[in-house]
Amino acid sequence: MSAAKFLDYLAGTGLLDEGILSKLHQKVANSKKNVSIEVVVKALMDQGHLTRFQATKLVTEYGDLLKSEAKTEPSLKKPQGKKEAKRKKEDELGFAADESLDGQQELDSSPPASDEADDIVELEDASVSSAGGKQASSSPAWQGEEKLAAAPAPPNDPLDDALGDPLTADLGAYEEPASQPSRPSGAPLQLPEAPRSQWDTKLIIGGSLALGILAIAAFGLYFYLRSGSAAEVFEAAETDYNTGAYQNAIEKYEMFLDKYPRHDSASLAWVRTKMAGLRQNEGRPTEAMIYALKELPELKSQPAFNEGRAELASVLPGIAEKFADQSANNSDINKKTELIESAEKAMQELVLPPDYLSSKLKENPDVKSRIKRIQEKIGNVRRNIDRENTFTATLKEIEDLTDKGQTADAFVARR
Repeated sequence: MSAAKFLDYLAGTGLLDEGILSKLHQKVANSKKNVSIEVVVKALMDQGHLTRFQATKLVTEYGDLLKSEAKTEPSLKKPQGKKEAKRKKEDELGFAADESLDGQQELDSSPPASDEADDIVELEDASVSSAGGKQASSSPAWQGEEKLAAAPAPPNDPLDDALGDPLTADLGAYEEPASQPSRPSGAPLQLPEAPRSQWDTKLIIGGSLALGILAIAAFGLYFYLRSGSAAEVFEAAETDYNTGAYQNAIEKYEMFLDKYPRHDSASLAWVRTKMAGLRQNEGRPTEAMIYALKELPELKSQPAFNEGRAELASVLPGIAEKFADQSANNSDINKKTELIESAEKAMQELVLPPDYLSSKLKENPDVKSRIKRIQEKIGNVRRNIDRENTFTATLKEIEDLTDKGQTADAFVARR
C-alpha cells in the first residue's frame, strides 16, 4: 500500500504541519526499499505528532476509503494469491538516530530492547489467522479497525504490532499517556464520544427545569379545578369572564358542566359559555352575526337566559352599528350596498324582535337612543346609495338619448 498516498491523505486532514509532511515525503521518495504505512504512523506517534487515538482513527478511516475505492474500481483490487507469512523488516525511512521530523524534538537514540516485538502487520490482508491457525481468504479491501483488533498483540498494547516497525531503534520507544485507558488484547477499538460544550449541558438542564416547572404548574391548576368544590370552579370561571379572558372562561365553564351537570348554576354556566363565544367575535361583525344567528335560538330556551339579556342589549346593536359604519365609509357602491344590507339584517333578526332584547330593555334610555341612532345611520346610508344609483341610471339614460339624437328628451331626463 502506498505510503505516499497515505501522506497525501494525512495532508487533507490538517493534523500535521506542512514541514513535517514535506520531510516525510522526501524520506519516502529517497528510500531504496518499500516504505509501509505502518512505518509512517509509528514514526509520527513516537515523535509525538500523533496520539494513539488519532493514529487508530486515521488508519481506520483510510482503510474504509480504500475499501470504498476497491468496490468502485476493480483495478484496485488485490489479485488472489498466497499471503506472505510475514513482511520482512526492510521498510526504512532513513532517519538518523537523533533526527526529528520538526527539527525541535530531542530524540532518544538508544536502540530498542528487541526487534522481535515489532512485527509488522500486513494491513492489505483481508483477514488474520483464525483461532485454529488456519489462514482466511484474502480480501481486496482494507480491513481498517477489524484488522488492528485481530492482529497478534502483546498483552499490554494491541496497537504496537499494528504500527510496529524498525524505526523504533531510531526514534525511541513509544510511551502511552497516563490518561490512556487500558484495553484487553484483541478487543475492538472504541472511539470516545465527542466532548460536549458546557453551554449545551446548561441549556439542557435549564430547559428541562423550565418544562418541569410549567408541567407542575399546569398539573396543579388542573388538579385544583378538578378537585375543588363546585363553587370554587364556577367562581374561577366567572373571574375570567368578568376580566375579559373569554377563552379561559369557556374552558372552565365547560369543565364545570362536565363535572357538575345538574348543579343549580349549570344553566348559567351554559349561558355564559355562549356569551363568551359571542364576545370573542364582537370586533368582527360578520363572524359575530353568524355566531349569534346559530347559537342564540338555543340560548333563549335556557332558564338562566335572562342573565344574559342585559349583555345582549349591548352586543347585538353593536353588530348592526359596525355594519352601518363600514358601509358609510366605503366608496365602492356594491360593497356599500352589501354592508348596509347586513346592518338591516342584524336589526331585523337580532335587535328589533323581542326574543333577545325584551320590550323593557328597549325602553331603557341608553338602549333606546342607541337603536334610534343606528336606524338613522342605516337610513342615511340607504338614501346615499339610492341617490347614487339614481344618478348613475340618469347618466346612462342621457347617454343613450344623446346617441340616438334625441337631445330634447336628454335635456328633460337631466332635469
